[in-house]
Amino acid sequence: MRRRLLQAGFLLAAVAAVVVADLTADELAVLQPAGPAPAFVAVAGRVLGGFAVGMAFRLQMARSTKPDPRFRLWVSVPCAALAVTPALMAVWTGPWYTLGQTLVTLQRLAPFAGAVLGLSFALSVRSTRRSS
Repeated sequence: MRRRLLQAGFLLAAVAAVVVADLTADELAVLQPAGPAPAFVAVAGRVLGGFAVGMAFRLQMARSTKPDPRFRLWVSVPCAALAVTPALMAVWTGPWYTLGQTLVTLQRLAPFAGAVLGLSFALSVRSTRRSS
């Protein structure tokens, strides 16, 4: 139970780092449109978020614990939904304006969610060879 709470904390910290860094980069882009600061802030937030996700999966892959397939599912399903958000917005012509800023934030998380989804798929693959 303690490990699962720690993993959830790392995942929440990852999402928070990406959202806060993107919003800060937007504000910096308005204040300094010609400077490199917005790009550095956005990249730093994504790197920090990726590190936090890596730590959550590192806890999953520890030798002393048995891998938990439900954790991968718990991470993969929301990430798949976030990663597909821009495609759904492009295809569906419904009233997106009702969701407003929430949808814009979800769309910003799509690249990060796609990377986390790929990470969880990569960690799900097991070698079929057995060592003798």
